[in-house]
Amino acid sequence: IQKIAYPPGAERVIRDAAALDALKLIRPGLTRTNSLGALPHQSADGGAASGSCETISVEGDFYHAAGWALLNSKRRQADCVVIAYALPGTDPLLFSISDSIVMRWQLARAFPRHDYLWSGWSATFPKSAVPPGATLSFWAFDADAPGLYQLADDSFPKTR
Repeated sequence: IQKIAYPPGAERVIRDAAALDALKLIRPGLTRTNSLGALPHQSADGGAASGSCETISVEGDFYHAAGWALLNSKRRQADCVVIAYALPGTDPLLFSISDSIVMRWQLARAFPRHDYLWSGWSATFPKSAVPPGATLSFWAFDADAPGLYQLADDSFPKTR
């Protein structure tokens, strides 16, 4: 919001979204938690959704993750990918969101839908956002349902 909000400034967007949500004009309503345990979620098993985090790299004080995500049941790419961390014995907490869309020609060629061309994603987030000892997970987001689908983690080497 701070990067592309018009007019500039996240405060107005946040205030207006809260007011619209209070009037029940946003469907589905705004989510008010970052605990994955309180949100509808399941594994991306190739039925409703599929995808993976293919790479995680360290760039200075930041992690950069990338992969692909499809909502198979809706025959389109995921709306975004959300990143979560979990400490042992706790529900994962959502803390970051993909910040760019990447063309994936091999998926567009493998599937009959041209929408799949835009199924690639990448996310950059600070290393300080991930507590020591936490594990990362990556979730395709369906804004229409809403719902989250855990992606396979094919990245190597592991960050933690």
